[in-house]
Amino acid sequence: MSGEDESGISYEEQRSGILGIFSFSVVAIVSCLSLFADGFLWLSSAKFAKIFQEMLENEPLPAITAFTIAATPYYCMLDLILCAVCVVFIFKKRNRDAIALSATIGFLVVIKFFLSIYAFFLPLITIVKNLGAK
Repeated sequence: MSGEDESGISYEEQRSGILGIFSFSVVAIVSCLSLFADGFLWLSSAKFAKIFQEMLENEPLPAITAFTIAATPYYCMLDLILCAVCVVFIFKKRNRDAIALSATIGFLVVIKFFLSIYAFFLPLITIVKNLGAK
């Protein structure tokens, strides 16, 4: 057995090609989801800030909410950089590194999601508490 099929392509080349397609698919899906989530967060955070300022009247925003709103553009830049590094890894045939970095991006998206939910519900809890006090 020579390690090649009828077309003359070795099994190692076939495996490398399949791994490349798989890693590109993983990177594309995770990158698109990450950038979509960041874009949505960026567009909605300014609206949330305005609504919360009006509803809280003279009270400042909670620190975690202010941080999340202020850090949203930096989240987007970080994701763009990490997605670009993933693409570079794919073109340099470092597929396992690209998949590992995609997993890191996915993990960051989950953390940002829960942080944002907490940050945006915290002012609502404060508003509800203020309604009960009035």
